[in-house]
Amino acid sequence: MSRNYKNGIAEENGKFYGKIKIQGVQRQFLCHGAKNRTEAQAIVDSERFKLRQELGGIRSKCEDTKFSQLVKLYKAHSLINKTRSHGDIAILNVIQFYFKDIKVSTITPSKIQRFITYLVDEKKLSPASVNKYRSVLRKMFNLGIDNGKCNTNPVKKVKELRVDNTRTRVLNKREEIKLYKTLNSFRKVKTREGEIKNFAPFKRVKRLITLALNSGMRKGEMINFKWLDINEDFTIITVLNSKSGKSREIPINQKLRLALKAMYKVKGDNEYVFTNPETGTKYVDLKRVVGSLFEAAGLDDFTLHCCRHTFATRLLDKGADIRTVQELLGHADIRMTERYTHSNKDKKMMAVNLL
Repeated sequence: MSRNYKNGIAEENGKFYGKIKIQGVQRQFLCHGAKNRTEAQAIVDSERFKLRQELGGIRSKCEDTKFSQLVKLYKAHSLINKTRSHGDIAILNVIQFYFKDIKVSTITPSKIQRFITYLVDEKKLSPASVNKYRSVLRKMFNLGIDNGKCNTNPVKKVKELRVDNTRTRVLNKREEIKLYKTLNSFRKVKTREGEIKNFAPFKRVKRLITLALNSGMRKGEMINFKWLDINEDFTIITVLNSKSGKSREIPINQKLRLALKAMYKVKGDNEYVFTNPETGTKYVDLKRVVGSLFEAAGLDDFTLHCCRHTFATRLLDKGADIRTVQELLGHADIRMTERYTHSNKDKKMMAVNLL
């Protein structure tokens, strides 16, 4: 049902609505906060003035764009174009909490820099993580420009933080022994019936670690790892939803084959290789799953991603060519793989001992 406008104002259910039309351009809007016709008239006059400025080229229509509009654009972009959008959405929630719903035109490079400082000082994020937030913000403004929601991108004037990618935490042989000793450990627990039984707290995690060390798969790839991704004779894993967007094949060695076959025998109806025993569904994240393991094994500053570093470093140390390692890791740029060509401490010691 159309509203009955009088002098550009209509009242309906205690709310006031405005309508203006200049040079064939018409706009209808809610007069936010107007308690009477006089206050509504002031809002209508203000909107009419803004429209005249826009049509005259004095005022940009982007000046009133709210930050929530950029958030909405980015969410749609991420869901359509990214295979793993949940990480972006988590970043977006932090960004939206910080900037609230202010006008996009008021966000300057200095405000972006203050946000970067907030991430470092308050959120205690690493430079690499902060750069991910900057990347999302930069894309938000680019989408805003493409969709006529803003005119400039203030993020472009804020530099990325320097990231030291030369350090890669690798598991040495002594640490691996400690790790597997912890994985194979038992604890005595008392059942409700009063019986004392041996309990293996890390039994499920052992096969996850075996996969990580023998395939070099990323955390997200292991979370989304399905039984259908393994061929019939258990010789090849096909990674479909990789970070680069391209699929790749990883040969299965004997150690990993035995672990996967043992799991397959008791998989039941599970679609995913690794499932949460409490929910029966795939894991959302693996930090809690492996965090207690590394702590129990006494591995300082070690994460699941370090298993991927270990996989790559050991392959190169044993003579694998860098192109093959690049393909196994799924690196789009070989420079990412070249990080693992550094000499380890043992090799350096052997080199100086030659003297």
